[in-house]
Amino acid sequence: VLDSSTPAVTTALVAVTADGVDPRAARRTVDARAHGELLAPQVAQVLAEARVRAAGPSAVHGAVAALERAPLDAGGRRLALDAVAELIVAAEDAHPNYDLLLARLCETFGIEARIPEWSEVRARLARSDASTQRAVLALMTTTTALRGRIRRRQRRVLEDACAACDLPSGDMLQAAQRRIAEGRGE
Repeated sequence: VLDSSTPAVTTALVAVTADGVDPRAARRTVDARAHGELLAPQVAQVLAEARVRAAGPSAVHGAVAALERAPLDAGGRRLALDAVAELIVAAEDAHPNYDLLLARLCETFGIEARIPEWSEVRARLARSDASTQRAVLALMTTTTALRGRIRRRQRRVLEDACAACDLPSGDMLQAAQRRIAEGRGE
């Protein structure tokens, strides 16, 4: 869907089903004088977001498999699940990829999801050994990228987690988005 007939430029990708129209990705920018400059980049952004969202189940499988291979004890697995829960809350969006990730983690590790205080999760992450930190940060990065469009609060949580581990966040989020969009696992 492309609409530039008003001061806003709207670009969306939808799935038309028997039940109606299901939005997959969208962008809207209000600027009555920049339709030409906005339309092509918005189309590219919407298509990229839709690719990331569609590849989510494969990325979830890869992320859970990578976490299973990581040398995590019960505390490390609990930390990983708590960090994921914080990022999902930060997204303020009940995305199906998040539901799948939580269900797979709970099933694989036999633990219940909960929503702890981020300050407590951050402190546990900071006290963890380097291999646990790397595994949890990798899972957090994939979780943040699963939605396709990253919320500011998610980015802040991820940056805060990297800071707690004395690691730069760098471009790991963009790399995770590319990896997911290209259909590559962990």
